[in-house]
Amino acid sequence: KITDVDAYEASIDSFLDGEYSQPFADDAPAPHPGLTHSETLDCALRSLRRMDEPYESHGAAVFMRFCVPLTNSERWGLSSELDPWKTILRGALSPNMLARQLRASSAFASLLDWQRLDFSEGFAIPSDRLELGVGTTLAFVNAALYFEEGEPNIIQFTLRKIGGAWLIDDAVVSKRDWFVSPQDDKVGDGDSDVGEGMP
Repeated sequence: KITDVDAYEASIDSFLDGEYSQPFADDAPAPHPGLTHSETLDCALRSLRRMDEPYESHGAAVFMRFCVPLTNSERWGLSSELDPWKTILRGALSPNMLARQLRASSAFASLLDWQRLDFSEGFAIPSDRLELGVGTTLAFVNAALYFEEGEPNIIQFTLRKIGGAWLIDDAVVSKRDWFVSPQDDKVGDGDSDVGEGMP
């Protein structure tokens, strides 16, 4: 019989290990060179939205596959030096903790509850800066998160190409007028030909 003490000690071990104890689903996506920056983000965000399918925090575990690992300075340095996204990842020692960090974030909690999702075309910037690695490419993709009511939330993601595959490096909340032009507002309410619903 599992006691409360056993459960408590198991939770501590999980916290310290920062690992996902469940197997990944057979159809769980993973980064690979065949995905564009927008497709990579789409896979990551849809996995995160299906948080507890087929296991608790499975979506967060899959999402973490698509994130650039924090550097030692980002993981253990002064938290005041980090932006909000890196602060969330810093506190996410396990998938379950990532889910909690996102839920508690006023900026990024919407990643867990959106109803429809749409992306900008995105654009990539070749770079040979040493700190990014020779030949590394940066990409910026805006994700529009739509809900049953109200304005969409717009989050701009920065992705880096590492080992031939795109990974999420950073995220910031954007203003709606960066994503939607004034002409788009005049056409309609955005219900037609905007994004895709949850399958």
